Amino acid sequence: MEITLEAIISLITLIVSGGSIGGFLFWRQTKRRAKAEAALAEAEAKLKEAEAKKAEIEADKERQDYYQQLAKDLAEDREDRKRQNDELRAERDHYKESRDKYRDLAEKFENELRNLRQANEKEREQNNERMDAQDRKIARMGNQIASMRPFQCGDLKCKKRVRVMVSECEEIDQTIRPESNKQNIEPSNEAL
Repeated sequence: MEITLEAIISLITLIVSGGSIGGFLFWRQTKRRAKAEAALAEAEAKLKEAEAKKAEIEADKERQDYYQQLAKDLAEDREDRKRQNDELRAERDHYKESRDKYRDLAEKFENELRNLRQANEKEREQNNERMDAQDRKIARMGNQIASMRPFQCGDLKCKKRVRVMVSECEEIDQTIRPESNKQNIEPSNEAL
């Protein structure tokens, strides 16, 4: 039991004032009350301290839960991004394969087109040579026919040739043969 300055002062006051047993009991009661109030204050302080620690522990727990949830979310996000990257890689690979396939097809078609053009060019050159040969042949035949024109007969029923004139539009001028020339002309048996 501790004696404080207040207890001493109250004891001296009690003795000086001529106190009695009632004063002594009052003094003890006051002393006990003071102890109780001190204990109560101490208990309240400890309670407040405990509540503060409890609040701190709850805050730490909430922080820990928050960080655990954040770590979980980050892990899920990382997995989601990994899955998306894998999907994008697969899609990119698919597009690369398609691009390569179409590039190969385009090269194949270009080669075929080049070969067809070369074959067409060769064929065209051959046709041009044939056409030139045909044109020369036709020109020769035209020259032969042109040289024979004066000997065509204007009368289609005639078996003897008579010299006639052919106009520009390939029409034969019907000529009347003089009777004197009929004796000198021989029939032609060649077919044109």
